[in-house]
Amino acid sequence: MNQRLKRIGLAACLILPLAGWADAAAEETVPAEALKKAFDALLPLGGELARFVTVKQTWRGYEYEVRVDPPLLFRELAHTGLTVSGLDPFILNFTRQPAGTWGFEQYGSYDIKAQLGSGPSAPRLIYRAATTATEAQLSDDLRTQPQLKSTISDLEVSLWTERSFRSRTVGTLYLDQTMKDVTPEHADLEINTTELRVRDGDRLGEISARKMTTKVVATDARYRAVQDLFAEWLSLVQGKQEAAAIADQLRPGLQALMPIAAELKQTGSIEDAIWAVDGWEMGVDNLGYSLEASNLATEPTIHTEVNVSGIDTRGRLTPSMAKLVPERAKLSFTIDGLNFQKPWEYIVDGANFGARQWLNENQRQLAINYLVPKRTVDVTVDELELETALYQVTATGTMSVDRNGARPSFALRITTADLDPLVKYLQENTKRFPQFGQYAFFALMAQGFAGRTADGAMSWDVVLDADGRLTINGRDFAPPRL
Repeated sequence: MNQRLKRIGLAACLILPLAGWADAAAEETVPAEALKKAFDALLPLGGELARFVTVKQTWRGYEYEVRVDPPLLFRELAHTGLTVSGLDPFILNFTRQPAGTWGFEQYGSYDIKAQLGSGPSAPRLIYRAATTATEAQLSDDLRTQPQLKSTISDLEVSLWTERSFRSRTVGTLYLDQTMKDVTPEHADLEINTTELRVRDGDRLGEISARKMTTKVVATDARYRAVQDLFAEWLSLVQGKQEAAAIADQLRPGLQALMPIAAELKQTGSIEDAIWAVDGWEMGVDNLGYSLEASNLATEPTIHTEVNVSGIDTRGRLTPSMAKLVPERAKLSFTIDGLNFQKPWEYIVDGANFGARQWLNENQRQLAINYLVPKRTVDVTVDELELETALYQVTATGTMSVDRNGARPSFALRITTADLDPLVKYLQENTKRFPQFGQYAFFALMAQGFAGRTADGAMSWDVVLDADGRLTINGRDFAPPRL
């Protein structure tokens, strides 16, 4: 009996490792040099910098450890004025997949400080993250990521420049990115982020929110142009040329960036948010938005929609005054008359990168002319809606803005079913708030010359001409400005 058990145990010792090797054989094994070549194509580094990325194949055969040495890179690029501390060498873990792609994992924490130049006005950056966990599926040449997911905790990013400051902290950030319909030059890119416990501030004010979500979809995004531009810059900067000389040589690569995509869409939401600006605070339960830009290669159409609910003045107004503030608001509008491609081509081609101002005054005006080729930007207000318990007002119309700074013109139709609850409320509170008497007077006056829509709602056609003449339902309310 004991001999039989011994034979079974010996067989198990032989079979189990063989089974493990069989599983490993299911993964394609490639020389470590092949993975190194893929990195070298993305990051063309020579001389000492060739050791920036080193690859070691593990005992499993299909697993690789990629060591990245940022201190080496920044020592060699010290002539650019960039100094970075806190970014130590780290390991990336790669696994060869049966389909010939790569599995990727990376974990770590960061406390990075960077500065460009010297002196108190030099731009500075701080990046801190308590934990970072990233997993991805990468193509064979590492250029595309069919799937990438990352979770970051206790994130802090702060940026100082000579004239501005920006800081953002996030309790937890979840990132999910996919690339589809990949060609050698383009891909459809989708990026979803969820941020919890967000605080975002600058010198003007601050916003905090319990949760923020964002979804960005770029159709036919030029991912290869971005990679090639970075690779070319990396090659040039190793030659220790002046920044302006490098920028001159990058002009073709910069031109290739645009249009960055054929179409861009972004949607998002902000929940339980508070805005604080110069002592004033406003809160919202939910803010949802969407932006869609199509035809980016020619003259795009940009459509934007914003929905806000649960508006709260945070005690900055008395309860009686706060009742006049909309509880819910919606704005939907479309912008036409812009061209991003032409001004980009003109600026990149004509900029003097060695000067403090890249464009002179005449060039800046020409760039504006290219940006607004038909002289005016046309805005269609598809819907504006403001709602409280006292009133519900909607507006639609058009607005035109001249590129040469002339006064904008607009034509809006404003409608409401009933103003009586608002007038009654204002009149009942006039003794405590004398200004309510003026508000009630204007509301009654508006009722007096209101038009009527087919369904019986009150309406006002408000028109402001380019010469400054204001009319409401055909009546003049402002003389023309001479």
